[in-house]
Amino acid sequence: MKSFIKRHLLLVSVPILLLTFSCRKKAEIIDPVPQNEKITSAEFKDDLLFVNKNNYQIQTSDDATFTSSDPSITISSTGLVGRVTSGEVVTINVTWTKSGSQTKLCALGATDTEHINPFVKFHAATSDNAYGQYMQGWQTLHKLPITGETYYIVLRHGDADKGKDYNLLHPGVEGPANWWKSRDTTLARQLNDQGKQRSTE
Repeated sequence: MKSFIKRHLLLVSVPILLLTFSCRKKAEIIDPVPQNEKITSAEFKDDLLFVNKNNYQIQTSDDATFTSSDPSITISSTGLVGRVTSGEVVTINVTWTKSGSQTKLCALGATDTEHINPFVKFHAATSDNAYGQYMQGWQTLHKLPITGETYYIVLRHGDADKGKDYNLLHPGVEGPANWWKSRDTTLARQLNDQGKQRSTE
């Protein structure tokens, strides 16, 4: 292409005058947003941060300030996460010091030790590798949908602390048939308002 252009320019003997004009009111220098502003924590996988311990320090490429209005997380302005409720996904606001730009970060409480009521009362035995199980689930979600395959996504219900299960009220007693399907709070605990909302979501 270059040789084609050169050949044809040589055939043109007409002088060309090229004029350029520039006009600006005031010289303004705007620093571009640095491309290296990012979360560098090893637990940041596919845009989700897996907070797998208390007093977890978020690592970044540049200085930043962290805030969150979510009551499920305790976080300092320097990105030290005191705790995140297990299984909760919270939003963290990251303000980059150099550029002033903001990033929203999603973090998951990837442990099985920070439950709140009613979970602390009803959850099963503590997992021996909660972080690994959360990671496996996250990786599996990224593989779906699979063409030509049938798959199931099983979601456990949300908060349920209205009433108490029959087998907890009457240990060792078989109880009525299908008591766990009952809407009676003396037979089976029911979803609370938050549980209903989360189930809908």
